[in-house]
Amino acid sequence: AIFKENIEAFNYYFYDLKKYWGCITNLAENIVVLWMLPPPMKISHSIADGIANPILDLANAVAWSFFKNTKVILWDIREVLSIKETNECYKLINSGLLDEVPRDWHCWDLHHPGMWTSSRSVQMLLNLVCGSTGVDDDTELC
Repeated sequence: AIFKENIEAFNYYFYDLKKYWGCITNLAENIVVLWMLPPPMKISHSIADGIANPILDLANAVAWSFFKNTKVILWDIREVLSIKETNECYKLINSGLLDEVPRDWHCWDLHHPGMWTSSRSVQMLLNLVCGSTGVDDDTELC
């Protein structure tokens, strides 16, 4: 059942990419357009437990393929941060230090990235946007 749901989700993702590709790439000619790739699932991605999630990997590969020669920026920093968060969760839990795990890592949620990943991803995105304004005054922050 899970595999069927993954295939169905991928089909919707692929359909949306095809449907909106022209509009998105046209917008990217005049403004900054970011396409956010989905983060890995904590227990289903190849980084965690050595179990691959081919549907998620395929969806990311399709997005890279669709936007490779365009001005659309693919935003995949959440994947890197999520992998770091997940690895740290496993290390602390396996060492018997469950009480030491920061609550914003959401180590008990084996599916979604925690707030640590989300907040740092948003901060990086704001840094990208704010950094591109050319404002030299440090008092003007996003």
